[in-house]
Amino acid sequence: AARSELGDLRTFYFHNCIYEQVWSGNPRRSDSEVATEDLFRRFDGRWAVIVVGDAAMSPYELIEPGGSVEHWNEDTGESWLRRLAAHFPKLVWLNPSAASEWRYTTSTRMIEELMEDRMYELTLGGLREALDALRA
Repeated sequence: AARSELGDLRTFYFHNCIYEQVWSGNPRRSDSEVATEDLFRRFDGRWAVIVVGDAAMSPYELIEPGGSVEHWNEDTGESWLRRLAAHFPKLVWLNPSAASEWRYTTSTRMIEELMEDRMYELTLGGLREALDALRA
């Protein structure tokens, strides 16, 4: 559906938060690592970016160096999400959890704020809202 609405579609994977690397494949193996900085070089700000995730994690993963549960990250998840938002003005976050539940998870509230309220439910209505925001 996203490809039909947006045209060219590239997919990358992450666990909990986007840091200095993402994966080009779902198994998240080291041979499929892609540096986030490389994505910034390959894709300019005209690209629309849709992040899909529940945003529910320890706030430590967002605010502390080394907060990732999978590796040592020098820069915080928050700093990487700020870079992502600055580089890609057409950025939305789709959350599979109901919006009524977001206020109960500190990290979800933090990411919603970092995304400047561009977090939408992963529902048909939320998808419509997110696509409208990307087209604006």
